[in-house]
Amino acid sequence: RMVDRASIAIRDRAAGTVRRNRLEKNSGHGILLCGSARPCVEHNEICGQETAAIFIQDGSAATVRWNVLQGGRCDILLCGAARPLIDSNTTIHGDKAMVVRG
Repeated sequence: RMVDRASIAIRDRAAGTVRRNRLEKNSGHGILLCGSARPCVEHNEICGQETAAIFIQDGSAATVRWNVLQGGRCDILLCGAARPLIDSNTTIHGDKAMVVRG
């Protein structure tokens, strides 16, 4: 897992809200959501990530909304059995808006 390469990581059965953060040019993921985490990720600005701005994997059922994702390699990456609600995010000049891997 890539927990050590994320600016913010919510994992296992954690919940809560990640709101109004500015993450810029991290060499890893901006926000990593894994395990059965179910946070609400909203109103964040994530710019220039070398990997995914928001990476959702395993069985995470996060709500990801109202974020601005700009200029990264991949804005949102979904893997495994992730089942998030993704709504009303803005992507600007990213290489890939969303990638889904089974």
